[in-house]
Parts: sequence; C-alpha cells; structure tokens
Amino acid sequence: MLSAQWVTSRPTEHDELQPDEFAELISLHFGLPSPAVRRLGLAGRSFRDTFGHWQVVDEHGSALARAVCPDGEHQQQARETERLLTRLVLEGGVRGRTQARVIFSHVLPQDVLADERCGIIPDAVFALPQPFPRAASTVAARRAALREFLIEIKNIHDGVAQYTHARSVSFRCGGAVRRASEVDREYHVSAMHLDHTHHGVQLQTVQRRLAPVGGPGPVERVLGSYPPVRGAAFGPRADASGDVDSLLRFAAGVRADIDWRSMGARTPAEARASILGTMRRTLGIGVQRLEVQLRLHRAVALGRFVPGGLGVQRVADAQHGDPLADLADDFIRRRPPRHGAHDRR
Repeated sequence: MLSAQWVTSRPTEHDELQPDEFAELISLHFGLPSPAVRRLGLAGRSFRDTFGHWQVVDEHGSALARAVCPDGEHQQQARETERLLTRLVLEGGVRGRTQARVIFSHVLPQDVLADERCGIIPDAVFALPQPFPRAASTVAARRAALREFLIEIKNIHDGVAQYTHARSVSFRCGGAVRRASEVDREYHVSAMHLDHTHHGVQLQTVQRRLAPVGGPGPVERVLGSYPPVRGAAFGPRADASGDVDSLLRFAAGVRADIDWRSMGARTPAEARASILGTMRRTLGIGVQRLEVQLRLHRAVALGRFVPGGLGVQRVADAQHGDPLADLADDFIRRRPPRHGAHDRR
C-alpha cells in the first residue's frame, strides 16, 4: 500500500459533487437527456452564442455551455481549469511559473500586459524535456537538459468548430487535439498585432496568412525565442489533448523520483504509476465538474426567462420524479462520511 501524504491527500476540493451536478455528470457521460433541461423545460429554447449565432437547446443540453451570460462564468471555468492543471504539475516538482508576464515586459507596456485580452501571456511556463512531449521514462531522462515551454490551457464545448470538423471526429479526443494545434498560430497572430500597435510594424497577407513586412517585430522575436507554444485543451467530457497527459506523466515521474521510498514503493516506476493515476483522476473529475457547473448555471439563467420555467429549483428537491436525480439523491444519502470528518449522529 502506497501511503505518501501527497497521494492520499488527492483529490480535495473536487470530491464532493452536489446532487444536481452528479445527475448532470452521469447524463453527460452516458449521452442521456439532460435532467436540467427536462426539469426547466428548456428544450427548444433559442439563445445567442459567443459569436452571435442563434442556438437551440436540445434535450441533451449540448449547446448550453455556449450560452452567453454577463456573469463571467466562462472566464471562471477557464481560470479554475488553469489552476487545477498548473497546481498538479507544480506540486509534482516540475519547475515553472504561471502568468509569466515578465517574458514580454521589455517590449510591451505594463498596462497592456495587465489586460487579460492581450492574447500573449501564457497560462504557464514549465521546464520540460526536449523534444516535448517525450516519455522521459527514466530518472536520467528527467534530469537531462530542460527547456522552458509556454503552455496555454483551453476549454472547448459541444458544437464548436473543433467538434464539427471531419478530421476531429475520426479519432479519439480529436476536438481537443485540433484546438490545441491552433494555439501557437494564435499566439503569433497576437504578437504581430501587438507589434503593429506598439512598434509600428506593418502587416501584410501572404497566401491568406498574416505576416509582418520586413520580418518579425520585437514581440514576435521574443515569442520565437521559445519553442512552439503548447496547447493543453480540454473537452466537455474530460477529453484532453496529448500534451495534458505528457505533462502529468512528466510531473508524476519527477515526484516519484523524490518520494518513492517514503511512499513504500519498490521502485520509482511503481510510485510513478500510483501518482499518475491520482493526478488523472483529480484532473478528470475536476474538469468535467467545471463543465457540468457551467451547463447548470446556463440552464438556470435561461430557465428564468422561459414562461413557466422552474427558476433555480434544485434537482435535490423531494418528489421531483427524475430517475437520474433520484439516483443522485440516493447516492448522497448512502455516501459514507468524508475521510477524516467526525460523525455527528
């Protein structure tokens, strides 16, 4: 039995699902109709998405997460996903930092760098093996020369372009992989626009691609001094791009090299397997719970404007007659006390 404190303490804040979250998560995972959509009578309801297009709520609630409401919930989901992934990697022992604005501090004004919409600030900077991703399955490989990589973390939802492209649906996690592949180009386009605005660099279109006249400007040169920006993209069902698993594998290996003896493991590889499983479980449950919370908040917001809608009534209310909600209530009632909590009966 592996007994390291780092392992037994995971997960923490993501292990308590509310009844409505549990019901929605089960329906999302198995492709069943959404309990929130049925309860609030949202099927057929129209709304505008982030691009101003009209969307219709179906019985599965696939489009709910794309509804736009002035509550900042999308930004909160992105921040929580970023915090969860970066915390796991940094606590694993990987050298790095988050929101590394100092990278561009000598080529851009501070007020520009403080704006979250500038499009050039990476969510994280990690010291990783070259080339990345690489298995780094041995201690020697994990201690080899490392290089700083810029990491951008993205959340995507059902029905977006990455999930409607033919190539994206032909392989596992295709939508997340496609979204991750777009990150580096987006960074370079943002860098070109910032060079145009703050350094007077002229831009032109060459074969339908934006390019600077006379070569890269100061911001793009700083960006080019790093390897291509890596995208860590998450889909609505905790599907993720390949770099996410590579980050977890490397972090688990680094932590196992340090703690494998105190964990009671026979080898670092055995400890690494245990830590990696805990990391995957924590991240998977956390990311999918954030998606479910976003859908539920959108359902409640839309339900307030539906004639006869049930407003903010929770799935946990008694006598709701919803099989999935009944299952969730039964799960909550039968759940044992939380580990370490005192029995107050």
